Amino acid sequence: MLLGVDRRDAMFAEPMRGQRAASFLLGAAVLAEVIVLGTGHWTTGASAVSGKLEGQGANVNVLGKSLFTTYLLAFEVTSALLIVAAIAAVVLTRRDSQASPEPELGEREAIELAATRRAETAEVEADDEVVGRR
Repeated sequence: MLLGVDRRDAMFAEPMRGQRAASFLLGAAVLAEVIVLGTGHWTTGASAVSGKLEGQGANVNVLGKSLFTTYLLAFEVTSALLIVAAIAAVVLTRRDSQASPEPELGEREAIELAATRRAETAEVEADDEVVGRR
């Protein structure tokens, strides 16, 4: 499957050496940057891009009117995008109920499984020969 949810993962095997250390360093750098940038005062220009909410009634009513009149197209496109993303997440993570119970194996595991099955087959054939000679 695309995401590999039908395979077993080796939890403690790192596919790329140093990946864990690099992620900790990058996380610490991002945290330090957020702290440094968060403590300063930033001048952004206008206090709001579209101005203050003006009109009669409560802010919720004015905001609703603004969403469903001025920004209707952006609101509808965003809602459609979120619905498509939710459906895609369900489809990609769904397991196939008709799939075989055995997960996909890597090359090494497949070789070991084949050797085990050959040994079991040889034992069964040997038992059949012993039973047949009696």
